[in-house]
Amino acid sequence: MAYQKLQVGRAAAVTPSDTVNIAAVTGGNNNGCVLYVGGAGNVKVLTVGGDEVTFTGVQAGAFMPVQVLRVFATGTTATSIVALYIGLSKSSLRLFPTDFFCLSGYHRRIITFYFGID
Repeated sequence: MAYQKLQVGRAAAVTPSDTVNIAAVTGGNNNGCVLYVGGAGNVKVLTVGGDEVTFTGVQAGAFMPVQVLRVFATGTTATSIVALYIGLSKSSLRLFPTDFFCLSGYHRRIITFYFGID
């Protein structure tokens, strides 16, 4: 089974709130972060898509691969929650072509890219 490798550039402790979004570590607006849950319990979040969702029975030491704006105080029983930010700058992100396929006659091209990070 394949799994996604999570690498982040910044992290900050989360204080659950029913009214305030998680602060961005670089100032400005939080564009979303993923969560690490240190103590088991339920986690109610507001996603970047605007959905309010409660994850029940989240185990201690779990990563939540959902882009989150807020962790609600009401409905959250998990503890030691940490916000994880990818922390890429535009200058450190490059695209590399890894595959090229052309169907002659149809002039169709399929290009696959992967992200390179300096």
